[in-house]
Amino acid sequence: MRKCPACNAVIENERAKFCKKCGARLAPEVSLSNDEENTHVFSPNNGVDPHDDDDVAVVGHSRGGIPLTGMSSAGNAGVEKDEEEHNVHFHKPKPYNRLTPNDEPQYREYTASKSQTSSSRGMLWAIKKCFKNYAVFNGRASRSEYWYFYLFNFIIANVLNVAAVIVDEESASVFFLILLLLYSFITFLPSLAALTRRLHDIGKGGQNIFLLLVPIIGPVIIIMDLCKEGESGGNRFGRPTKS
Repeated sequence: MRKCPACNAVIENERAKFCKKCGARLAPEVSLSNDEENTHVFSPNNGVDPHDDDDVAVVGHSRGGIPLTGMSSAGNAGVEKDEEEHNVHFHKPKPYNRLTPNDEPQYREYTASKSQTSSSRGMLWAIKKCFKNYAVFNGRASRSEYWYFYLFNFIIANVLNVAAVIVDEESASVFFLILLLLYSFITFLPSLAALTRRLHDIGKGGQNIFLLLVPIIGPVIIIMDLCKEGESGGNRFGRPTKS
């Protein structure tokens, strides 16, 4: 049933082109087939929200506005299942691949970077770490950390001692001796702390330092312990360190 757009009169003749009451021109009536009436495609003006599950289920759409007219409920469920599997596959993280000796040349690059990192731990690194842990007696110290710091102290102390001996002037000799005493006083506590942490690294307590008081045998035992490689796993003093 059509109505006149001007006077709102009912037009009984479906083929009429003009209104009998006001004479206004009538728009031709468009007839839709059964398939066209059942088919509904979402548009911005039809008032259907494509993200609303209820509206989508009524008009026969899946998420995203894709027409699913003519498909059964099982077919719609299958499409939604495929979309979920696609999203899960898309966001699935890649598995972690551990490098092995068979993975060439990536393994060589990995081992080279590790060796560069370990080789960069020289005397300067040991000095900074030992002075940073000035009075820290807890934890562990690697073999390289202790012996680099010991070598540094040995060089400085002997340079000052030789300088005090070879200088002719008495005032200069006294000056170098005073520097030697000051340096020995400053480095005594960090040296003792580094020695304790080195003993911790091999699983021994700090009380073993008192073996230095035993003539001849005590210092030999301590030196042998300091040359040992630290325990590979964690112990009661902390996590393992690199030698």
